[in-house]
Amino acid sequence: MAAAPTASVVDVPPATSLAALAAQFDRLPDPRSPIHLVHPLSSVLVIAILAILAGSNGPTAIARWAEIKQELLVRGLALWRAACRARTSSAWC
Repeated sequence: MAAAPTASVVDVPPATSLAALAAQFDRLPDPRSPIHLVHPLSSVLVIAILAILAGSNGPTAIARWAEIKQELLVRGLALWRAACRARTSSAWC
């Protein structure tokens, strides 16, 4: 008799797994000034953590990693795209 298939991280849609990870940080107070907020703190933390786990070693490397993974991150995280577009011409938006 064949073993029942088990779910793995790969089997979980990116939007579900990234959103679930970000939700773990939703209760943290956001110390940033509300004037220049572009993305939710929980999304920023997930991006930073994933980039560091992938080998990024500073803010520039994290930003570079995020640009490379932009499609995945935009699908899986709450990113305020309209607010970002209003403030910058970055490809991130």
